[in-house]
This record gives sequence, structure tokens and C-alpha cells, in this order.
Amino acid sequence: MHILRAVFPFIIAGLIIIAGAYAYQKIRPKLPKRVVIKTASLGGVYHQIAENGLKPFFKQRGVKVVVESTNGSLENLDYLEKGEADLVFFQSGSGGKSQRARVVSALFTEYTLFIVPKNSKIHSVKDLRGKRVDVGAPGSGSEIISWLLLEHNGITRNDITPHLLKFREMVEAFEQNLIDAAFATEGLNSVIIRDLLRTGKYRLLPVEGAKAMQDLNMAVAPVTIAAGVFGHNTIPPADLPTLGLKSLLLYRDDAPLGLVFALDDLIFNSNFTRDLGLRELAENEDFSTHNVEFPLHKWTPQRWKRIPIGTLSAIAETSGFIIGLITLLTGYWVLRFRVLKHAWQRQKDKLDEYFLEVMKIEAAQKTVEDPKALRLLLRQVTDCKHRVLQQYTAEQFQGDFGLMVFILECYSVATKLQLKMLFYQDHNFSPPV
Repeated sequence: MHILRAVFPFIIAGLIIIAGAYAYQKIRPKLPKRVVIKTASLGGVYHQIAENGLKPFFKQRGVKVVVESTNGSLENLDYLEKGEADLVFFQSGSGGKSQRARVVSALFTEYTLFIVPKNSKIHSVKDLRGKRVDVGAPGSGSEIISWLLLEHNGITRNDITPHLLKFREMVEAFEQNLIDAAFATEGLNSVIIRDLLRTGKYRLLPVEGAKAMQDLNMAVAPVTIAAGVFGHNTIPPADLPTLGLKSLLLYRDDAPLGLVFALDDLIFNSNFTRDLGLRELAENEDFSTHNVEFPLHKWTPQRWKRIPIGTLSAIAETSGFIIGLITLLTGYWVLRFRVLKHAWQRQKDKLDEYFLEVMKIEAAQKTVEDPKALRLLLRQVTDCKHRVLQQYTAEQFQGDFGLMVFILECYSVATKLQLKMLFYQDHNFSPPV
């Protein structure tokens, strides 16, 4: 019994830890079971990031991932607004409105690439009048920026023969001589654009007037395509000015908290940015939220500038454990109180039995005159008292009024028995009962 009492607190502590860990796993923010990601054209950087970065990350955590190509930004925003996508890619400056869209992070700068065949007589945007021009997939950021660029240079929709093509369709159209020029607003590490330019059949032209366009559209900025960035130190042969825009990763304002924190950890606390060549984001976290069209999620750690990235995630995850621990401690003390109450009741019932036993001894001694018989009754009273005292601690003895009354009763009966024994041993008459 004493061993059980000594081990009992440790057993309870172990159960609390196990149950707390279980509660923590149940309450902590969880990832959704399925994540739908909308990208853009196959072969584009959006699709590369989704397939090579986001998809493996979620699959390692047991999440089913669906990556789907689309026409681009505006279509993606529509999917997000309708709740038909969990994550979408969006190009800054593409227009479109959404009350539900929230920024995960800006990922990289997209460059407007002005592509023409190598032997083309086109040398600037103004030379495109009367030409067949690919402006990008319908609803894509490329299309929006292409029309802004053309209109800025005084070219209307009636001045060209527009083609609205995805990247792979653009490559095929060039090969079949169906287009004379193309605009592709894309990241510099786009595989499909790189492969096209490395054929040596095409060249890039500068895009002038970016600063003036920036004054009209804050999402556009003047940037430079470095010489040789697409390979062989000759593509392009010299630095080229053009338009730059940020690519954004978006989710909804009601995105699960587990998704919010998981994406924060992926982008800011891992090698995700470096592995995928997102140099600007890897070198400067402020790039993620500077000059973006959509607000941040209310629980994204980036909103809380005084709290380091990842701290809110840790707080939210440990809150489940804390809540579970508090619940279990409360349950433990309630259970402990009930157990103690039951034990006190059993102790009280047992004490009542001893009371009855002592009272029977007191009643029996009235008719007993033999000193030996009286000594036996005295021994019974003493034994009864000892049995009771063995069941009580010193603290219980001090605070239990019933026990004190019992001890006084034992003392009273023992005194009577001792007096009668003295009388019968020294005299030949019976003392009053």
C-alpha cells in the first residue's frame, strides 16, 4: 500500500504527459488533407515551383497535392475567389479584384521578354504595327502587361494581329512561322524560354519606357536583363532594359491555420528559396511583402514584425498541448477530490463501526466483576483505539472532530474499566456502575 502511494504521483504524471501529447496532436493546427494549386502554362516558372517545391513539401506531410495548369493570373484569381483552389500564382499588375485573396509571399521578379526571330526586321515595340504578335494566354498576367505595353507605345488592338498563346503554343507558333513576335512576362529561370532562346533562332529586344509605365502602374518597375543570363554568355549579348513585376503566391483569407504556418516555415525557414533559385527572396525577406496588391493573412507571422518568423507557429502549436495539459490537470484534481471524498467516507464509516464496538464494551462492563475479564475488555478498547490511529495521519488527526470524540470515548471507557479493576482487586464490594 505504501509503495502504491509513493508511485501513484509518478503514474499520474506519466498519464498527464501522454494524454497531453495526444491532446496536442489533436488540437494543434493541421494541414488540410488535400491542396489544389493553380499555376499557369506548362513549362513556366509557376509550374516549376509548384511541381519541384510545393508538391514535394506537402506530399512529405501526407497531403494529397493537385497541380493544375491554367491560362494564368486572372483565371487563378477567379478559382481562388470561388474556393476551387487553395494556392494560386498571380502576377503583379495583372489587375483583377478579390476580397478573399491573401498574400503568402512574393516569390521572384518576372521580366517582360520581347522575343523576335533572329533575322527579324523588328527592332522596337513601335515596329509591331501590322505584325502577328503573341500577347500571352487569355486572362494571364502576360496578356495584361502586353496590352499595357503596346498601348503605352501607341499601338492599339487594331494595329496588330493578336495571338493569345500559352508558352508551348508560342514556341510551336514560332516554329511554324505563325507569329512575328511575342511578349512573355516570366521568370528568368523558365525552362521553356531558356530552351527557346538557346536554339539560336531568336533574340531578345529591349523594352523602353518602363519608368513612365511605373508612374501609371505601381506594380511595374524598370529592371535589367543581364547579359548572358540565358546561357552561353551571349543570350542576350548585352544588358537589356525591360519591365519587371513580382510574382505572388496567394491563398484565401479563410486558409487553414496549419496551411498558413506550414507555408511560412517552408518559405522563410528552409532551403526552399535557394533550391528553387528564388534569389531575391532568399537574400531579403522584405521582398516578400513590399509593394504587393493584396493584404497578408491575419495570422501570418509576417504581420507581427516584433515577433520573429516562426514564433507564432510555435505558440499556436504548443497551445494545443497547454490546453490539453490544463484540462488533464483539472480532471486529475477533480478525480483526486472524488477519490479522497470516497476514502474519507469509507474512513468515517469504519470509525462508526469502531464507535459501536467501544460502546458495546462499555455496555458489557456494567455486569462484569472479575478483574481478569475487565482487563480483557480494557485490552479490547486499547486494541480498537490503536487500529483507528493506524489509519489516520497526524494532519487528519488534528482536523477530524469525529476522531477526537472517538479517542475521548475510548479514554472514558478505559478509565471506567481501570477503576473497576482497582476496586475489585482491593475491596470485596462492587463500585457503582
